[in-house]
Amino acid sequence: MNRMQRASLWVKQNPWRASMIGWAGITVAGFSILSSVRSEMDIKRRQAYRDVIEREYAERASQESRA
Repeated sequence: MNRMQRASLWVKQNPWRASMIGWAGITVAGFSILSSVRSEMDIKRRQAYRDVIEREYAERASQESRA
């Protein structure tokens, strides 16, 4: 009896436990995807904030050089 046959037999004997393991895997995968999307959004937000500060600094510097 190979590994796949043993696994399918275990799933047939323990459907509730197998479904819980499946849902746990799906949940972990979903949370990891969400956290990576959130970190990507944080990076973009920080970059946008940095761009705004650099733009304001450049405008202020050009105004001071004109004065």
